[in-house]
Amino acid sequence: FVVFNQVSRNPLWTMREVAMEDMTYQVQAVTTGGSMKAAGDIAAAVDAVLSDAALSVTGYGTRYVRRAG
Repeated sequence: FVVFNQVSRNPLWTMREVAMEDMTYQVQAVTTGGSMKAAGDIAAAVDAVLSDAALSVTGYGTRYVRRAG
């Protein structure tokens, strides 16, 4: 299974308003068995789905989605 949470949210200001926000989310692939391959398969599937994903969040636009770290 997959667990995700917001790690940081940094507003980027221009004059008196927020022009954009840089948000970082942590995504963890978890397996209950002892198989490292199963965890790797889940991680690869998450990478495939999220890399350059066209996310839709009400009130926001997405510039890009990238893996960090």
